[in-house]
Amino acid sequence: ILDRAAGGYRFAYPLVRDVLHEGLAASERARLHGLAARAMEAHLGESDDHVRVAQVAAHWVEAAAIGDVDAAVDWCLRAASLASAAGDASAARSSATRGLVAIELSPTPDAAKRARLRAWVDAPPSSRA
Repeated sequence: ILDRAAGGYRFAYPLVRDVLHEGLAASERARLHGLAARAMEAHLGESDDHVRVAQVAAHWVEAAAIGDVDAAVDWCLRAASLASAAGDASAARSSATRGLVAIELSPTPDAAKRARLRAWVDAPPSSRA
């Protein structure tokens, strides 16, 4: 069911992933995403691989519904920054968009972080890199 890929794992069959994903309660799905994010974070460390950092960020965003919004936002900011530095404006925008979704789950969103995320989303493509 799982396939080893790029230093991690992924489902070999998207349909299996979708069925398992939909069969879980939202809170359990978020909890599992949090566990995945923590495990990936432990192995990633201070890596500047924007693709892998974005994967961790995506798991944190999925886990944010049950609590750790700050981790989701911080990882999205890190992913957007690294992608931008690597010249991948599309990935930077995607990570920033995820971060904006996560920050809205906070009862007290950080205005400065929201502004940084919004800047990546709203910037013209030529200025995002």
